[in-house]
Amino acid sequence: MEAIIITKDLAGRYTFANSKALEHFEKSLPEVLGQDDNSLFDPEMAEKLSGNDFRVLAHGESIEAREQLHFGNPKQARAYLITKIPLRDAAGNITGLLGVYVERTGYVQDSDEQRIASGIFHGAQEGILIATAEGTIVDVNGTFERMCGYKRAELVGRNPRILNSGRQDRAFYEAMWQDLTTKGHWSGEIWNRRKSGEVYAVLQSIGAVYGDNGQVQYYIAHGADITTNKNHQVEIARVTNYDVLTKLPNRVLLSDRIRQKLAHARRTNETVAVVVLDLDDFKEINEEHGLHAGDEILIQVANRMQAMVRIDDTIARLGGDEFVLLLGDVSSRAACDQKPQRLTGRGRGPRRLSTIRSPPLTPNFGS
Repeated sequence: MEAIIITKDLAGRYTFANSKALEHFEKSLPEVLGQDDNSLFDPEMAEKLSGNDFRVLAHGESIEAREQLHFGNPKQARAYLITKIPLRDAAGNITGLLGVYVERTGYVQDSDEQRIASGIFHGAQEGILIATAEGTIVDVNGTFERMCGYKRAELVGRNPRILNSGRQDRAFYEAMWQDLTTKGHWSGEIWNRRKSGEVYAVLQSIGAVYGDNGQVQYYIAHGADITTNKNHQVEIARVTNYDVLTKLPNRVLLSDRIRQKLAHARRTNETVAVVVLDLDDFKEINEEHGLHAGDEILIQVANRMQAMVRIDDTIARLGGDEFVLLLGDVSSRAACDQKPQRLTGRGRGPRRLSTIRSPPLTPNFGS
């Protein structure tokens, strides 16, 4: 369950609210930032939301509580488990508070509530990281520890760069910081690296927390591990577009690449060639040596052809022993003929590995 996450300054004004909070408040971020509870909610609701704030802000206490809260219709009040902790600057001075609200689901028993409340921040489903404006990590919760593989003690005092996977380029981070600087928040997908070295994907939001002087004091990042979903998407794309046996493009991807080649040829007045090839005596190989031997030959043929074509050309498998060679920027019919001849071994002595089944097609789509 996604948690409501907010921060307030010493005057009780909101300095950050995540998307879940805004959804419950039914307000936009500009409508919330700089406002206190009395400005946003009815007196009863404001008192509940700001309750115990004084203990956190004045005395530096962390509190845990349970409240019946509503964000509009009092008849739709829900039970929430709440944790509030003080935020401090590098000198240890209290500058505000962090509040985490998790809705109490119907299956939670009363005997479990204290245990859940005491671990609400470190047990929230989202990974939460708090860093200073200078980029020093000051706290993480238990979910964040489990996501990245580092213990809290290993992260506090370090820079979030410790999680850099290397998959995002400089432009990615420049765009992120542009949003944080101009809008005060950023959200998107990012790849991080666990302590083990494994790369994982996070659907993450980062928000800036401002002080009374208008300067950023903290950044709060919260997000969920979506690696499984990303890997599933990759697997679907692989099965959809690539031949399972040879790992070459299949009919679907070949059709898409032909469309791209044709579109490019029309713009540049270049020639495109499509060559269909199959293997000699492949049926006899399967019958005499079995399907496994036939599969091994197909894999070897695919690897050899893949190594012999240009990076811009495509070798695809249609099925069985049928392959297609897609060539772009072909200068002449003779140049087109040379590529299949090299693949089939013609001109270097007899070989029965493969043969051209039909002549290459070389229409000039630029004319």
